[in-house]
Amino acid sequence: MIVHHSAIKEDFQIRYRGCPIAEACFQLDTEDPDMMTLLKGVIDGWINVVMQFLQKMIKNDRLPADIDVEKVSRRMVHLYEGAATMWRITNDERYIDDLEYLMSRMLESG
Repeated sequence: MIVHHSAIKEDFQIRYRGCPIAEACFQLDTEDPDMMTLLKGVIDGWINVVMQFLQKMIKNDRLPADIDVEKVSRRMVHLYEGAATMWRITNDERYIDDLEYLMSRMLESG
């Protein structure tokens, strides 16, 4: 199964200037345990949103039913965050190209 993500690069160029979650996290005091709990909750919430999206895609026969939704969701957030951060640092669109490729490959392999 091939998944196309042609809109990712367009979204980065038009709407985003990197990841707003990362931008906020880089500015916050990570020594504060309450703040770290809050940040972890934000990331966990983001992973849960991706999980719900993938489950809907499975239900609609757009993804194989045997993928590990939790693992794939966590990895998608991981890939996005890394690509967005590197793109923001370098303004090199190859990181977005890599994101499209790696997410497609991950969804193909489950």
